[in-house]
Amino acid sequence: MPKRSGGYRKKRRTQPPQSTEPSESEAKPPQSFVFRRGPASPEVRALLLDLRRVLLPNTAPRLREGDRSDLKDLLDVAGPLGVTHFVMFRESRLGFVNVRFARTPRGPTVTFRLERFSLSSDVHRAQRRPLTLKHTDFEQAPLLILSNLDTDTPNTQLLVTMFRNLLPPLDVKNIRLEQDVKRVLLLDWNATTEELEWRHYGIRIRPQGVSRTIRRVIERRGRRAGALGAGHLHDVSELADPSLAATLLTSESEAEGPSEFQFERWMPPPNPEPSAISAGVGTAVSGARKRTTGSGRSRMSAASYAPRAAVRLIEVGPRMTMRLLKIEEGLSSGTVLYRAASFSARDGAQL
Repeated sequence: MPKRSGGYRKKRRTQPPQSTEPSESEAKPPQSFVFRRGPASPEVRALLLDLRRVLLPNTAPRLREGDRSDLKDLLDVAGPLGVTHFVMFRESRLGFVNVRFARTPRGPTVTFRLERFSLSSDVHRAQRRPLTLKHTDFEQAPLLILSNLDTDTPNTQLLVTMFRNLLPPLDVKNIRLEQDVKRVLLLDWNATTEELEWRHYGIRIRPQGVSRTIRRVIERRGRRAGALGAGHLHDVSELADPSLAATLLTSESEAEGPSEFQFERWMPPPNPEPSAISAGVGTAVSGARKRTTGSGRSRMSAASYAPRAAVRLIEVGPRMTMRLLKIEEGLSSGTVLYRAASFSARDGAQL
C-alpha cells in the first residue's frame, strides 16, 4: 500500500476570522485644507490663517496656494495625504466673501456667505485680560459644541454631519478633560435667519474653595511664577486670611469675579495606612495625583489641590457670522440639495 504523505493531521480553523476594519480609536483622524481661490484682501488672508489655527493639528498650517490654483490639482495632492475636507474662501470683485465646506473627493459642499467677522487680533485687543494660548494648547483638536442644530430638517442634518466629521471624534475612554481639552469650538445656528455663529474659546480651569493668595500659588501665575510679597507676615497661615488678599496681590487684575461653570473632580477613596487601621483612626490621605521630583519629594499637580474647580471660557477668536446659501451634492458642483429662501440671482453670480 502507498504510504500516506505527512504524519500530521491538518487542523481546521475553529476560531472566527478577525475583522480587518480599523476600530474607532485606530481610524485615521480627518484632515483638512484651508485655502483661498483667487485673489483676496489682506483681511481675508488673515482670517484664513486664523481659521487654520482653529483646526490645528488636523490641517496644513503652511499650505501655499496661488491666485490661479486649480481645484483639481489640490484634489490630486489631497488623496495621498489623507485630506478629507476642504474649506475654501473666495472674494468677489464687489467684496462679497463666500466660505465653502466640502467633503473630498465627491462632496457634498455647503456654501455660506460671510456676513461679519473679527480676527483673533481684534478679539485680543478688545478684551481687558485676554488669554494667550500656548503652542501646546494646539496639540489637541478643539471640543466641538453644536447649538440649536437639530436634525429635523435635511439641511440641518447635512450641516451636523459636515461639522462633526470636520474634527476628530472624542475618545471618551482615554481622554483627560483637564489636560487634553484646552479649546472649544462653538457653532450656534439661528433657524430664523439661517445664520451660523462661529466662536473659538480657550479654557481656563481655576481651583475653588481656597483663598485668592493660595489659588495664585497653586496656579503659579504672575511676574515671578506665583511669588508673593509676604515678607511682612508673621506666620504662613496668614496667607489664607481674606482680609490680607489685597496687600498680597501684585496687581488689581488678579482679583477676578466668579467663573461661569463649576464642577467637582472625582477623587478616589483614600487608602488608610495599616498602622492607622489598627489604631482605629482614619488618615487624611489625599487621592490627588502625585509626581516625584528629582530630590525624591512628591509634588501634586496644580489642578489636583482642590476638589472643586471653576471653568471659564475666554474667547480667543476668530469670530464669524455666516449665512447659508446652498448645499450641493458634489464638490462645488452637482445637484443643488438645498437653496436658501434669501438666495437670489445676484448671489449666484457672486459664487
